[in-house]
Amino acid sequence: MTIIRFTWLAALALAFAACASPNGARECVNGTFCPPGTECSGDGTTCVTAGGCGNAVKSATEECDDGNIIDGDGCSHLCNIEKCGDRDVDSTAGEVCDDGNNTDGDGCSADCKSNETCGNGILDKAKGEICDDGNTKDGDGCSASCKSDESCGNMIVDTAVGEVCDDGIPVGGPCGPDCRSGQGCGNGEVTTSTGEECDDGNVNNNDDCVID
Repeated sequence: MTIIRFTWLAALALAFAACASPNGARECVNGTFCPPGTECSGDGTTCVTAGGCGNAVKSATEECDDGNIIDGDGCSHLCNIEKCGDRDVDSTAGEVCDDGNNTDGDGCSADCKSNETCGNGILDKAKGEICDDGNTKDGDGCSASCKSDESCGNMIVDTAVGEVCDDGIPVGGPCGPDCRSGQGCGNGEVTTSTGEECDDGNVNNNDDCVID
């Protein structure tokens, strides 16, 4: 009986030792043991440097401390407030750049959500874009430079869609109303807005269409 009792007590002691915090480590709520020099994070899910970021106690060198070291929740893993203009690209918050300011037109937008390059699918007006369809191809309604919507009348000659001129004048200018021809007798297109009855593509009066 004495031997059995001793064996039972020894087994209990071993079990207690196995569950005890090793080497004075502190146990977090999720069962993680934090070794000396560290402590449980404020939310009890991981170990952080003792007195450091993530312990839910804001120190003099921290801008914030939300009790974790997770990015994207407003307080970074360095305990800096996550905001555009802090020179820290917070990708989890949707930032693609952060140049330390909140100014458009300098290669990083004021909200840090665009690197202000044509083809990124974001309209960056400060860079002169009037469209951005997510690519850098001509002829699809947005030019390769994102500076033209490739419409007749915008004063940009978009050759990819067949324009040969674009004077921005709907009717009566030197460029035809469809921007596919120069306006006037001899361009091969009948421009009724200027009184043309025919246009055979030349200014020869020895044929069936003459300059009047």
